[in-house]
Amino acid sequence: MHSFSILALGLALSSICSAAPQGFPLQSFSIPSFSIPSFSVPSLALPSLALPTLGSGSGGLGSGSGGALPTGLALPTGLSLPSLALPSLGSGLGGLGSGSGLALPTNTAGISSPALPTGLVKVKRQSAASACATGIHMIVARGSTEAAGQGLIGGVATAVQSAVPGSDSEAVDYPASITDYLGSEASGVAAMTKLVTAYASRCPDSKIGLLGYSQGGQIVGDVLCGTSEIGLTTTSALDASILSKGILPSPIFLEPPLTYPPVVAAVQYGDPSHVTGQPQDVGTSTKNGILPRGKACGSITSVMKSYCDSGDPFCDSGVDIATHLSYFGTYDGKAAAFIESQVKGNATEA
Repeated sequence: MHSFSILALGLALSSICSAAPQGFPLQSFSIPSFSIPSFSVPSLALPSLALPTLGSGSGGLGSGSGGALPTGLALPTGLSLPSLALPSLGSGLGGLGSGSGLALPTNTAGISSPALPTGLVKVKRQSAASACATGIHMIVARGSTEAAGQGLIGGVATAVQSAVPGSDSEAVDYPASITDYLGSEASGVAAMTKLVTAYASRCPDSKIGLLGYSQGGQIVGDVLCGTSEIGLTTTSALDASILSKGILPSPIFLEPPLTYPPVVAAVQYGDPSHVTGQPQDVGTSTKNGILPRGKACGSITSVMKSYCDSGDPFCDSGVDIATHLSYFGTYDGKAAAFIESQVKGNATEA
């Protein structure tokens, strides 16, 4: 009984499975066939290039034919390249061999020289070795620690050049050291003496002025009067032929010749070798400087002005450094006027 039931159940399940749908049918398709058209790459013929032959000659390039333009190139109808004539390398310096080369123009008459724009002129510089001042030549010694050049007192020289045509100036080349003051000052004396004597020899008809500030002021005094301060090596005053009177022809016939000293003016600011009560002293100082001169300057004081005010630490043994820096604003105009008057022969008090 049970076997029959199981058999009947199996048959029923079999019929059910055979009647069930079998899923989605697949659609068949095919890839269309196509063919790639055949083509051929055109062959390109590169033109042959003929390089110029290198001939013999020093430097490696000698005589030979020039380069030929490449053949085998065809241009479209209606277009043409201009013919180019390349120069062959000629003989000469630098190792180029013989042949026809580039020739420079032989006729330069049509080539104009460059001209400066309107309003500009060429400036001719005169060297110190050849130029002689028709006004006054000033030799300037800067103060201690100032940068090379004429320093602050150079402003006086500039003012004189504006007032006296034909004037010029130059700086004394020396250390201007304050740490090696004595050695520096001695170097300055030697350098200024050399400049003065050389210029007086080269330009005997020119007038000379000496200017110096601080250490430079002491240098001016030692050049004109000789070194006589304690601690410094003694030197002689400037050569008498320079300090003595020169001779100028009289402008009026039969009158005596005019005379003048080549060194016609000297200006000192804040000179440490300052001594009170001297003919050249100008200012409010009542005391000697820290390195007072041991010997007076004599007759040369007639062309000297030594500016020193009370309180200056160097020329008046004071304690006010501002005073030592004040001479330029206080005395520049007077000092320049003094030099100008000395040049023109109308000495005035300053």
